[in-house]
Amino acid sequence: MIGDRFNDVEGAHAMSVPCIGIYSGAAAPGEHEAAGADAVVHSVAELAKLFAI
Repeated sequence: MIGDRFNDVEGAHAMSVPCIGIYSGAAAPGEHEAAGADAVVHSVAELAKLFAI
């Protein structure tokens, strides 16, 4: 799952789904890391690089 807030990360993990946190402007700095995101990116372009698209 890809989410832009801490509750997305927490919800994904509650369902045993990995989650990538993306800073799109909604989240506070460090929010995804504190929630335990499996990976963190700061843009869609960075997300594409993560998947080597």
